[in-house]
Amino acid sequence: MIEALGLMPWQSLRCYPTLSALDQPYGNPGAKREGAELALRMQRFGVSRWDPDPVAACEAVETEQPQQGKVARN
Repeated sequence: MIEALGLMPWQSLRCYPTLSALDQPYGNPGAKREGAELALRMQRFGVSRWDPDPVAACEAVETEQPQQGKVARN
């Protein structure tokens, strides 16, 4: 997971999210806000917090789901 997300040694793993970090600014050296946003996305798509590449797993689920609220045009 560390390699897949490109985390620096001082950044926390996304399997230990702190959702209270959503009020922190972007660009925090610990990337806590970004981690909390990814944790919410993982929860929304049903991706395990132990997935080795959570971003790819979320994107895969996102492309499998039909676009809601969009009308197909012929």
